Parts: sequence; C-alpha cells; structure tokens
Amino acid sequence: MASSPTSSLLQLLDSSARLTGLSLCYHDYLMRSGLPLAMREHGASACQAFKAGEKRGACMSFCGVGGEVDRRVKARPGGWVHRCPHGLSQIALPVLAGSALAGVLFAVGGDGGLTAASAMQEDRRVVLEAVVGRISALLVPTVGDSGETRQERIQRFIDASLEAPVQIGDLAARLSLSPSRTGHLVRELFGTTFSQLLTGARLNCAAVWLAGSELPVGTIARRLCFYDQSHFTRAFRRHAGQSPLTYRHQARRAY
Repeated sequence: MASSPTSSLLQLLDSSARLTGLSLCYHDYLMRSGLPLAMREHGASACQAFKAGEKRGACMSFCGVGGEVDRRVKARPGGWVHRCPHGLSQIALPVLAGSALAGVLFAVGGDGGLTAASAMQEDRRVVLEAVVGRISALLVPTVGDSGETRQERIQRFIDASLEAPVQIGDLAARLSLSPSRTGHLVRELFGTTFSQLLTGARLNCAAVWLAGSELPVGTIARRLCFYDQSHFTRAFRRHAGQSPLTYRHQARRAY
C-alpha cells in the first residue's frame, strides 16, 4: 500500500535532517502537507529560545509569512544562505506552484552555529534540492504534466490565484470550457462552487498568515482579495468559528 503524502514527508524530513545534520522545517502555505506544527516551525533550540522571548516579532517579520525570506527566496530557486536578525545562519529554498510561493524549506544548524560557508557545501546542497523536488512532487501538481487530472488543474489554478482577483471565466479559459460548464465541473469534483472553493483556500491561507506572521489583519484581507477588513472578518469567523484576532492569539499561545 502506498504511503500518504504526510507520512512520506515525515520520513523525508527526518532522514534528510539526520543525513545533513541540520534542523529542517517546511512552511506549508497551501496547508496540504498535514505535517505537525513542530515540523512546520523552526525547531532548532536557538530559534525556539529567541521566539520564546521578546524577539519573537523580529523572527516572524524575517522568517514568517510575507516576511523578508518570502520576498527574497522566490528569486533564488537554488537556495538563499543568510543570517537571520539574531545571527543564526540558515538556508531557505522555495517550493513554487506556478509563480506563487507554495512553501519554503528551511535548514538551520542544530546548534545554531551553521556558517554560510559550510551551509552550501555540495553534499548538503544536493540533498536539500532533492528534498524540495520531492515536496513539490507530493504537494504541487506539475504544470504541463500529461497525467494531470482536471481536478489537479483546478486546484493548481486555485493555489496560484490566492492573491489575484480571478473569476470563473479565467479558470474556464484555462480548461477550454464555457464558464457554465466549468461551474458544473467544479461542483462535481469538489462538491462546492468555484467562489466557495477559492474563498475557502484564501481563508486557509489567512489562517497560516495570522499564526505565522506579523501582517495586520487589514493587510491580509487586501492581499487575499477580500472587499475590506469587515468582509474578511465575517468570512473568517464563519470559516474558523472565531475572529481573526482571536485565532491569532490562540495560535500563538498554542505555539
């Protein structure tokens, strides 16, 4: 029996961490991995120590959703070696869904002493690039894959459109169908409307941003194409059963 994507990822990250001697985590922006929080957040002891104190805000502004790493890493598919605001060296590699950032793989020295010079030595670089390729294969449908189903094509379109004001006609054009037929197809495959599917994906993304960034609620609402903050708050409350701010506070206490 084939293993699930989650169990495959757990084994992949665990073996790769042991092989490289690095602490690995995957920031999962599409919420598809099913990884536990401990593997979606930095687990190195030095990182945990910084985030436990008053320096958490600086950590999140740099490594969190929409932070400095996100802004830089998309242009560096081979990996970005850098020092965080607290002086720790780490490697960040992007996982892309089209032009959108599906997630970021981070690798940090277990003792916080990883240097930029040692970080990109060939053996570690090859391993980490392979890990990124496997994550992409498990979680992100490949553009132009002849075996890609319509459901996968639709999901890929949704994943790449979280910050774009798209309509069902845009998806219809991608599928070479009429908007009416596309609407029926989405309902057949996903059991919901196109609008509800897109909104649900945006709200899942919002939950990640609320828990893992310092972005203001209004900024999250605008970036995810909600009319305004009030519209976003009402939608998020229906989706998560609580307001965005309450969700953020509870997520951080749990962390």
